Amino acid sequence: MKRIVISILSVGLLLSHTLDAKSQRTQVAQTQTLETNWSDAPGFADFTWHRAEDDGEVYSSVVYLSLSGNKLSIYNTYNAAPLGHLARCGGLGCDLGTGQLLGILEVTQQDRNLFIVTNASDKTSFLQGAQCRVEESYLQVFECFSLRGPDAEVPSVFRFSPGT
Repeated sequence: MKRIVISILSVGLLLSHTLDAKSQRTQVAQTQTLETNWSDAPGFADFTWHRAEDDGEVYSSVVYLSLSGNKLSIYNTYNAAPLGHLARCGGLGCDLGTGQLLGILEVTQQDRNLFIVTNASDKTSFLQGAQCRVEESYLQVFECFSLRGPDAEVPSVFRFSPGT
């Protein structure tokens, strides 16, 4: 009889320990933000829009990104040296300036590397509800899948690729 009680007790301790470890992992996941997962984010980035069906590029431009916690602010850019005095500066954005705010994406982390856009303002509203992830490459790329594009109901992939 003692043996059974000890077995049940040890299973209870194991179960308790497993639950504690799981809650600790959940707490760690809840304290991580897009900012902690995407360290390459701040600065100039290539924004590209691709068709989800074949990954064909539809549009691209350079934007400026600012990141705080789970809020990604996206700014327009402009040519800061239209006459070429920075023509050989090297690196994405070295001859660009930061323009007006296009919109803010607020994301919620669903899993270790899955974020859902819970709020998308102004010109970024087409990304509302998009599923996003940080894709590890030479530089980290923030990639979002959405059922619509900026001007049409087209399944699309949007990538924000930081410059070097």
